[in-house]
Amino acid sequence: MKKMHVCALTLAGVAITTNAQAFDVAVGAHVSTLGAGVEVTTPIVPSHLNVRGGVHWAEYGIDAESDGVDYDADLELFSGLIAADWHPFQGRFRITGGVLLNDNKVTGRGEPNPGATYTINDTVYAATNVGRLDAEISYNTAAPYLGIGWGNPVGRDSNWTMFADIGVAFLGSPDVDLEVSGPLATNAAFRADLEQEKKDLEDDLDSYTYYPVIKVGVTYKF
Repeated sequence: MKKMHVCALTLAGVAITTNAQAFDVAVGAHVSTLGAGVEVTTPIVPSHLNVRGGVHWAEYGIDAESDGVDYDADLELFSGLIAADWHPFQGRFRITGGVLLNDNKVTGRGEPNPGATYTINDTVYAATNVGRLDAEISYNTAAPYLGIGWGNPVGRDSNWTMFADIGVAFLGSPDVDLEVSGPLATNAAFRADLEQEKKDLEDDLDSYTYYPVIKVGVTYKF
């Protein structure tokens, strides 16, 4: 996670460090389906092409109970975006391409109550033998991004600019990790069932390889 923070912040600062001497720089804040965030924009070809870097973060928790097992899940969002905005008509409309540096993931934990059971690969196991069940779902750390938007933070209008984006990040296939803490953790038959359950979950999630991005925010040009 620390490496992701450093990498994303470094990319977000590229626009400033390479072009601040020659061009305007706009700094903005936004809310989006990737979380809240900040970003900087500077032109490469004035009125036509800008480079933009930013970071996003958020965390959401979900608690649930099923068949005597208490589940605690968290959606942890942290990502960085480095992108180019092309303004084909020298106006506010833009077409965006870039890469999302993705550390978004879902983590979950199942804590069984006395007498509870787990069903793993269609096999029922006593929760006392399985113990705590930890799960994590993650995706590729680098995801291509394509989108369209409205607003040119370093255009010729006023210093304050409202902007909006809509696009999609291509996350690739998910990676599911399942681990348990009970006596069956080293049992070969149980490990085989757990591995199959992991593959089944990955297959079920394989249709969710695209992440929609909707973003609105405001920038200020210096």
